[in-house]
Amino acid sequence: MKRRLSVLLCFAVAQLVIVVPANAQNATARALLHLENEWSRALVKNDMAFFRRILHPDFVYTEDSVVMTKDELIKAITSSGETVTSSTSERMRVYLHGNTAVVTGILAVNGRAPNGPFKRRYRFTDTWKNGSAGWRVIAAQDCLL
Repeated sequence: MKRRLSVLLCFAVAQLVIVVPANAQNATARALLHLENEWSRALVKNDMAFFRRILHPDFVYTEDSVVMTKDELIKAITSSGETVTSSTSERMRVYLHGNTAVVTGILAVNGRAPNGPFKRRYRFTDTWKNGSAGWRVIAAQDCLL
């Protein structure tokens, strides 16, 4: 009986999650992929207004051993001394969970730092929530590849 209940529960939970590949025709997935691409462009443009608008007030960011709030991340981006010359998101997938979504992918960033040029690739996971202000990022995690 326990095994049957576990199987039914797993089936019920699986029905709540919709995995959408990056080329999907789903309007919500397309909107989220557009926002992810805007994120990449905002890095190049150093568009902090975009980040202030798109990051939820309670946003939390994790990279390696560092955890930052929205304000801390924006400050880190603006005070790093780095200039991003190109940024693209690749292999993105959208996982829809009602008014919440998770987007995974790879972020490729090139630029100049005080100590010379850099090329970095990150595996990322962004968690989005749809509310009265539209889709906003509530959490993001990057891991240097």
